Amino acid sequence: MQSIPQAKRVEIRNKWLGGAAWEPLAKHGGIKLTDREQAYLSVNHALGVCVRGDRLPYASFSPDGQLKGVTANLMRLAQENLGQGVKLLPVKSSNPLQGLVRGACDLVMMAQEPDQPIPGVSFTTPYLSSPYVVVAAMDKMYMDEFSPRTGQSFLVVDNSTVIGELKDAYPEMNIHGVSSVDEGLKAIRRGDAFGLIATSFDVAYNIQNNYLTDLKIVGQTPFSASYSVATKASPLELVQIFQRIVGTWGDKEIRSIVNEWMAVKYEKGLDYSLVWRVLGGGVLLFAAVMYWNRKLNRAKRLAEEALTAEREAIKANLNFIDMISHEYRSPLAVISSNLDLMEEKIADGNRPDVGREVGRMRNSAKRLLVIFERALAGIRAESAEAFPEKAPQDLWSIVQGAVRDIQSVYPGHAVTLKRQAHEPLTVIADPALLNVAILNVLDNACKYSSPDKEVTLSVSIDERRVVLVVHDQGVGIPEEDLAHVFEKFYRSQNVGSTRGVGVGMYLVKKIVDMHSGEIRIASSFAEWTDVTIKLPIIQNGTVQHGGR
Repeated sequence: MQSIPQAKRVEIRNKWLGGAAWEPLAKHGGIKLTDREQAYLSVNHALGVCVRGDRLPYASFSPDGQLKGVTANLMRLAQENLGQGVKLLPVKSSNPLQGLVRGACDLVMMAQEPDQPIPGVSFTTPYLSSPYVVVAAMDKMYMDEFSPRTGQSFLVVDNSTVIGELKDAYPEMNIHGVSSVDEGLKAIRRGDAFGLIATSFDVAYNIQNNYLTDLKIVGQTPFSASYSVATKASPLELVQIFQRIVGTWGDKEIRSIVNEWMAVKYEKGLDYSLVWRVLGGGVLLFAAVMYWNRKLNRAKRLAEEALTAEREAIKANLNFIDMISHEYRSPLAVISSNLDLMEEKIADGNRPDVGREVGRMRNSAKRLLVIFERALAGIRAESAEAFPEKAPQDLWSIVQGAVRDIQSVYPGHAVTLKRQAHEPLTVIADPALLNVAILNVLDNACKYSSPDKEVTLSVSIDERRVVLVVHDQGVGIPEEDLAHVFEKFYRSQNVGSTRGVGVGMYLVKKIVDMHSGEIRIASSFAEWTDVTIKLPIIQNGTVQHGGR
């Protein structure tokens, strides 16, 4: 074995045991490298680092071409790991990741890994994370938990990765793009929006260095920006080297670099008059804080009292609805069941003419019962946001019940139910409200299509969400009306004299939103309409919200 040359032994080991993972590590600078990794660095003495260079605190070039910022500090830290034999050279690029793809450089020091892989690019494990926070005017209240309210508008820097996450988590959120954090902060100071959402790095640096004393951080979103080193995916040695480097970076080193750019520096001699002014200002500030704190506590107490009164009123309203529902549902059910018995007896007596009339009466009674249930559910939906009766439910049972109800109202229509998923369809839902939503969609499908045209309701699972699709071959919806379908009291221009008041789809969307779902409508005028509802499904005891 000793007679076999070292190069041949490495070749045999790599062939049968698999590459670099089995090679012995040798010291190189501040890290240990394999034979292959050392061979790569012995040939590549300079590595290009793509840098945008126009955005502090991340990176900026001085007039004489020197790089400064967090990226420059990280490059110096990596340089210490690599040793003196290899140099990291900054390369200006308007889009560093695209520059890496084009081959303009070998790596990017501060890269955010996108949801979709980039061909030819690898990312190390993240070494740094910065939460997305909300910046607003000084008079705005703090947000204990991030929850955008109706009427509030937020600014986010264009092309920021958090935009998609915010839209997925808060579909109704009012988001507007801005070109930069600086422009966003200026807009907030003008009162153009409630708040700006940006990373804590961007916010802290801009507020401190521009002395924006009239702005403050009022909340934190559930999302963060994670930073990794991005490298060319080939050769593999380059990827492995920087993964090793990142693995040596401790919290102390990274925090030291970040703090250097987050802190405001004052390079002045000691001025005692300034000291006394600062002390006097501190006393005034303390008094102001105490006064404002008392004011906030009083406002909070009044708000809690108002909220308690509102909740009590809503509870009373819901109790009244339940009582009315019971009082009306019972006699209608009795009328419907007795008409069923009468129809059976008349059929035995060969009186088809009377049987038809009784059948119409029975269908009308059942339709009245369905309409009444939907009307009550609509009222309840307006109040249920405060007290939703949600629990794990079998969606398939709810769907089957809705189909049975609609078939009793439209006995002449063919309504087909298709299940395209074999696993359990468990969702967190208020069953009564969800039944009303599905029933409203089916009612529109039957109402606006002729009895000889089939209506289908298919149930499937896609991206870990359950998907309901109602398809009809009716009058369709004009393209210009599609954007208004979910508006209250809006009716499409082609419905003619067909009964309705325009609240059905408004109610459907409200209920779907309450269940953290998504609803979409596609239609071809005079041909067909598809209504698609997507709801989070429970799998392995966890609610799955699907992909973006």
